[in-house]
Amino acid sequence: MGVLGSMGEYQTMKVEGKIAHVDLLVLIDSGASHNFISPKVTTALGLAITPMPSKSIKLGDGHK
Repeated sequence: MGVLGSMGEYQTMKVEGKIAHVDLLVLIDSGASHNFISPKVTTALGLAITPMPSKSIKLGDGHK
């Protein structure tokens, strides 16, 4: 993965990623509470989507 840059005032990074040997542009939003992948991408790559229960994390500064 290589960082391509940030998106202005938003807390979002664009990075290059790879899934099943296919290059993708990945947006990482540090302020987001949900993650997603396009159903079009999963279908094209033959990936199955499996719902999972959410996980709670605690950051080093004590925030959740």
